[in-house]
Amino acid sequence: MEGRRLGKYRLDSLLGRGGMAEVYLAMHEMLESRVAVKVLPSDLAQDRQMVERFLREARAAASLRHPNIIRIHDVGQDNGVNYFAMDYVEGAALSTLIASKGVLAEQETVRLSRQVLSALSDAHGAGIIHRDIKPDNVLIDNRGDAVVMDFGIAKASANTRFTQVGTFMGTVHYSSPEQARGMDVDACSDLYSWGIVMYEMATGNTPFKGEDTAAVFYQHVHEPPVPPDQVNPSVSPGLSDFILKLLEKEPQKRPQSADDALRMLNHLVGHPTRPPKSIPRVEARALALLNEARSQLEKGQWAASAALAEKAVSMDSESEMAREVLRQAKQEQDRDSKIFQLTAEAQACFAEGLFSQAARVISELVGVARDKKAALAWLEEAQARSADLSELEALLQKGRAFEAAGEFQQAETVYRGYRQTKGDHPLIVQAHNRLTNLKEDQTQVFELDASEATQNEAPPQVISPVDQDIPSGQPSVPIHDQTEVFSPMEHEGPSPSRTIALDRAGNGAEGKEEPSPAAWGGPQDKPVKKRGKLLYLILLLAFIVGASAVGTYWWLARGPEPEVDVSGDQPKVSVPEPEKQPPLPDKVVEVKPKPKPEPAPRADQLLARARESLESGELDQAEKGFKSVLSLDPNNQAARQGLSETAQRRESIYLNQVMLKVKDADDLLKAGELDRAEALYKEVLARRPGFAPAENGLQKVGSKKKELARQQESQLEAQKAENRAGQAVQKGEEFLQADELDQAEASFKEALGLKPGYAPADNGLQRVLARRKVLERLKEQEKVRAEALAKTEQFVRQGNAFLAKGELEQASEAYGKAIETTPGYAPATEGLNRVLRQRQARQAIRKEKELRLQTLLSDADEFMTQGRLDEAENALERARQLKPHLPVIAEKEAILKEARARIREEQEQKARAGELVIQGEEAIKAEEPQKALAAFQEALTKDPGNQKAVQGVARAKELQQELKRLEALALERTRKRAALKKALKNGKAYLESGFPNKAKSEFVKALELESGNKEAEKGLEKAEAGIKAKSKPKSKPETETEVAVKSEPRVKPDKSSGGKAKGKVTQTSSVKAVNVSDDQRRQANLAFTQGSNYFNTGKYADAAREFETYLMVFPNDGTAKKNLAQAKRMAHEVRYGSLIVNCIPRAEVYVDGQKKGRTPLTLREVLVGRRKIEVRALGGSSQKTVNVKSRTETKVPFSLYGGAVEIKSSSIAQVYFQGQNMGQTPFVMSNLPLGDQVFTLRLAGGRELRRKVTLRADKVVQIRGD
Repeated sequence: MEGRRLGKYRLDSLLGRGGMAEVYLAMHEMLESRVAVKVLPSDLAQDRQMVERFLREARAAASLRHPNIIRIHDVGQDNGVNYFAMDYVEGAALSTLIASKGVLAEQETVRLSRQVLSALSDAHGAGIIHRDIKPDNVLIDNRGDAVVMDFGIAKASANTRFTQVGTFMGTVHYSSPEQARGMDVDACSDLYSWGIVMYEMATGNTPFKGEDTAAVFYQHVHEPPVPPDQVNPSVSPGLSDFILKLLEKEPQKRPQSADDALRMLNHLVGHPTRPPKSIPRVEARALALLNEARSQLEKGQWAASAALAEKAVSMDSESEMAREVLRQAKQEQDRDSKIFQLTAEAQACFAEGLFSQAARVISELVGVARDKKAALAWLEEAQARSADLSELEALLQKGRAFEAAGEFQQAETVYRGYRQTKGDHPLIVQAHNRLTNLKEDQTQVFELDASEATQNEAPPQVISPVDQDIPSGQPSVPIHDQTEVFSPMEHEGPSPSRTIALDRAGNGAEGKEEPSPAAWGGPQDKPVKKRGKLLYLILLLAFIVGASAVGTYWWLARGPEPEVDVSGDQPKVSVPEPEKQPPLPDKVVEVKPKPKPEPAPRADQLLARARESLESGELDQAEKGFKSVLSLDPNNQAARQGLSETAQRRESIYLNQVMLKVKDADDLLKAGELDRAEALYKEVLARRPGFAPAENGLQKVGSKKKELARQQESQLEAQKAENRAGQAVQKGEEFLQADELDQAEASFKEALGLKPGYAPADNGLQRVLARRKVLERLKEQEKVRAEALAKTEQFVRQGNAFLAKGELEQASEAYGKAIETTPGYAPATEGLNRVLRQRQARQAIRKEKELRLQTLLSDADEFMTQGRLDEAENALERARQLKPHLPVIAEKEAILKEARARIREEQEQKARAGELVIQGEEAIKAEEPQKALAAFQEALTKDPGNQKAVQGVARAKELQQELKRLEALALERTRKRAALKKALKNGKAYLESGFPNKAKSEFVKALELESGNKEAEKGLEKAEAGIKAKSKPKSKPETETEVAVKSEPRVKPDKSSGGKAKGKVTQTSSVKAVNVSDDQRRQANLAFTQGSNYFNTGKYADAAREFETYLMVFPNDGTAKKNLAQAKRMAHEVRYGSLIVNCIPRAEVYVDGQKKGRTPLTLREVLVGRRKIEVRALGGSSQKTVNVKSRTETKVPFSLYGGAVEIKSSSIAQVYFQGQNMGQTPFVMSNLPLGDQVFTLRLAGGRELRRKVTLRADKVVQIRGD
């Protein structure tokens, strides 16, 4: 896709590749701006759902405008390719930042969280739920700001076609509990996911981890996370609380919007709810070492990281993060060792030229290499070199075959083609140079041959013996015996058959000596072969100059007239014997015929006609004519000459035909068709015996056949040697494959002895040497492995011994060392599995014991609460049998002992309290309330539940109050008498002084103090009479009197008492209770005030009693009635509380032994105090003692255990319960939750069986996995 154009964008480089799309850095060609283009691959474009999801991401992000949300610019499709363009953010993913830093600073975590929450607030406000919040989908730009991206599975609230209940969409470690359950999601799901991300930023790890998806989902739904400030003590309490708030299991308990979360973050981080924890110096130092180890690990310094991590583990042995860093560092060290070993082995194979073996080693290296791209490139190079080497070997064999056949040009084409396409390989260059030297040697032989032929050529000469003496000493040789015929094509270039002959030494094909040059009349240093060629040229030139001279020469040389037989197709000429021929002359002599007598006219005509026939080539007519002339004139020399010329012409024609056949035979000889050439030569010799060119050709054919036979024999021997060498190489290869290197080396050397320089044998020897080195290294490695295996077996034996003793920790450590020494060692792995199973069995037994122990301890508490001390002691004794040294049992036994002592003391106190009650009763009889009250109160301190003492206290208080009341009445009476006396005295004084109004007031006050007092009534009458006498009709005194009657009566200040009023009576009281005495009114008001105080302090029964006392005096007071009703209602309510009982599974609820109903159950009126709650279901039961508080809801949850299951299957299957792998079949487990449960059996091949069963406490459920 790089370099391709999509719409207005040119894709420059790949930025990343995900599960459903690829992102490219692109250039907007019109704006020349950089953007990021997300492309849906063509293989996914056929999936309509993937296309819809791809476009949904674009639409979801395009509808948002926020600085922390990536912007979408354009959406399009080009030639079936779906894409959309968005902002190009220079930076890195948040996951990369966390991986590089490990733990982010709290300030940075809070800052990034505010930005992401702001972006989510904008998205949620637009009705879009992201559903895949994770560090990979949050980019951190160059300024350090967060940018939310990848809305690929976002849900729009207006379009829910893509959100089906039961379908999971998101990332496992960052999914919410709603997503894990397959439920529909809302904004709270995104907040939970961001809480996971914040947890990772604050601690360096996600809160939940598991072996598979189901395990992680189970933790999301059921298990609470470890608080971040416990994982990383540097996290502030406020930030830790905020993260835990986001990670609430129930969505309604989380912030309901991103805005709420943002406000909560600002509040909690700014106002921490508890003081931060102090970090111990040792832990702080270990944390610093851990951070440095993680930093070295990220830099690739594995040894330094391992050393730092080991030190951190030694300082803080409980640090899981330090152990994880140590494990990763050691794993990387082992990986480096493996990479180094494989790289060295591959380099050795390269150096030895074993490219195919190098490719196999590099293939293994690719699996562990850090730079996969470089390793793959090296693998491609090795594979290419291996293929090139195979191709080179085949090409060299082909070239050598051409050289052996003499096809130098084709060999040249093969070598030159390889050099032009593949380059100058040393072996090709060597072969090419050898071919060039061979060709140069052949060219030099040809040039020598051509130069000798040129030097032997001479002008053609016609030698005639007429009128010329032959010098003495020259042998007489027939001319046809001196003629040797060669084809002109022989000088055009060498033929393949001639090339082999040129390499051999000697003068002839059979090694025979040529005839002496003196026999031919030529120079002594010229070979006969060259002279034959020269004569052939002279003969050809003679035919060109003219047949007549040649014919004359032959006619004169032969002597007598030849006898010509014209009856057949071919003329037969009888040639004189060689010894009867005259010797050859040194030069050509023109022949001059002798004068002839004039023939008869008839003879002349016949002669003329015969000559014309001869000239026209009608040889038969010419011969008849000449014979006719001779019949007429036997001495006619012209006729004789004509007849000779006719015979010569016939001979010339026949000789020409013979020469043509010889030339054809020579051509066949040149072409290597020896049998056909031999047949032609023999045909010529059969017609013309002793013909030198044919005989010479026949000799050449024989020489050629012998040479060819020798060549074929040589080639056959070479082929046999090559076959034997090939067989030896094949044996060597077999030995090499079997790693029998000595036999392989012997076989390859045998092949080289049969055929020196044989490339496969040379290559085999090199591979033997390389394999020896490899085997030596492997032997060393095997030795190391053997030592490691010995150590591993020793560790396994130790582990087995520890396991037999039940020492699981030591066994696990021994097996772990065995696996570290030899990874994947099966006995060690099986040992670890056995350790794990025994641990699980022990944990199950331990859990069962703990459950029984908790039940016994709870029963002991309940028995002690109920005072059943013997039963409590029995329960504690059984608990001690389960766990003898448990401190809580000793504590409860001490409490039991104290309870027994307290009971004895209580009994003593009760006896003393009884004595005190008797003393109090006697004091009451003696009307000594104080003494009685002290006795009763002391009795209550001894025995708070003594009802007699309680009643005695009440009676003593009543007696005390009664005495106080009587005393108060007496004092009141004395006060009233004094006030009455004073009022009468003042009235009289005012009356005497002429102040009737004031006198009236005093007399009215006196009447209030004692109604019917005669003296006051008389004084009042006098005062009224004085007022009437002194005032007009609407005088002021009358008004004052009327007002005085209607207004609140007052007591006139008494000078002696400081001018303060001693009492106050409300108008309502005086009107409504006219017949009520002041003492009753005061007692009623006192009761009302006391009732209010009791009500405010929560003593509602006492408050009701006081309000009833008040209403006895003022029965129509509405306020008092309301107060009384509320006090009675509160007195009733304060005696009760509420209980909410839940149980899994549903069960029957018993409170203090009485059945109340089935769970879930809510009881509104439960008497306060300690109550025994019991649930029963499916043969199991559980009890709890709770303290019911007044007007408070108390939640009592139960979970019933005790179920047992036995699972069997015909084949081994993995058993999963509640998402966790419990082990393999056959499988037995007890103390399981009661009720309906689902077990999953994963069989071989990935097939799963689900079995739903109901577990009871009194039954073992059998499950078959067939």
